[in-house]
Amino acid sequence: MLETIAADSGRPLGQTPAAVVAFYDRMCQSEAALDDLDRLGGMWITSQKRQADGIVLLATVEATRQVGPYWCTQGAVARANRDGTDRTISIISRMAPPADTGDRVLITGVIFDGAAVWAADVRPAEAGQPADDALLLDAPAGLDGVEIGSGTPAAGF
Repeated sequence: MLETIAADSGRPLGQTPAAVVAFYDRMCQSEAALDDLDRLGGMWITSQKRQADGIVLLATVEATRQVGPYWCTQGAVARANRDGTDRTISIISRMAPPADTGDRVLITGVIFDGAAVWAADVRPAEAGQPADDALLLDAPAGLDGVEIGSGTPAAGF
């Protein structure tokens, strides 16, 4: 239901919460953190025991095309298949991601299944660089300005 409202609203998120921007900046300044996220994101997207569908994922852009009012980006998640090979996923968004083929991106969104993610936020992921080049996609209606406090796991990263 919430995903439907987000997709139908078409309202861009006015501003990413400061705690989320700080989290992304810390992630992008550490190759070790990006490596961990790369490994853990692949495990999370394929987990059979996952009790929530939210995800922060690192992927390499393979192709992007517009499909009606949406963008479909094919991305490779390193070593996410059971045999250790890369898994190709579809990243669905309202706008084209700010990346070219071969670029790594950080994706925040909701997993539809093991092969598709609705992206709420997509940004370049280059170690040593602040993640200030974000593409803000859609927020569910009525959630503009949502605060993320220090009690959230990501805030303590």
